[in-house]
Formats: sequence, C-alpha cells, structure tokens
Amino acid sequence: MYKLTNTTVIIRLSDGACIPADPANTDYREYLEWLAEGNTPEPADPPPPIDYSAMRYAAYVAESDPIFFMSQRGEATQQQWLDKVAEIKARWPA
Repeated sequence: MYKLTNTTVIIRLSDGACIPADPANTDYREYLEWLAEGNTPEPADPPPPIDYSAMRYAAYVAESDPIFFMSQRGEATQQQWLDKVAEIKARWPA
C-alpha cells in the first residue's frame, strides 16, 4: 500500500501520491495508523551507483579548468594545475 523513499516522503502505491512526513497531513496520519496496525511499507529503492566519470568531469570544469586558464595568464603555475588534476583523479577514481 505504501513505499518508502530515500527522503522523508512516503509514496502511496494506489495512486502514486507523495505524502510528506507532516503530522498535520491527513494522508500521513492515515499512513501512521496503517503502520500502527502492524503493516510494513515496501522498502525504498537503492540509490543509483555513483557516476565517477560525471563527477570527475564536473570537478575538472569547476576546479581545475580555472587553474589551467590562470596558468595560461601567468597567474598560477602549471604544477598547481597538475596538482589539482591529480587531486581530482584521486577523489573520483575511474
């Protein structure tokens, strides 16, 4: 009848309604009564796996690219840029 999520929202399976964990919400109170009767909701789906490639790319854009362009203008060294790239690779391994 209900399914948990990875947040505080509960899904009512009969109509797909998202029920917030709010005691003032009548749907949530019905859910609590349903639980009190000994029922068990379906578990939440497991979170998706981390996309390390996407995380690494985002880190390059946000963190290392600015240092690269600074090194091109003489405002940072090439070693600072290479160090940042190595740090990102270590943080988000392939």
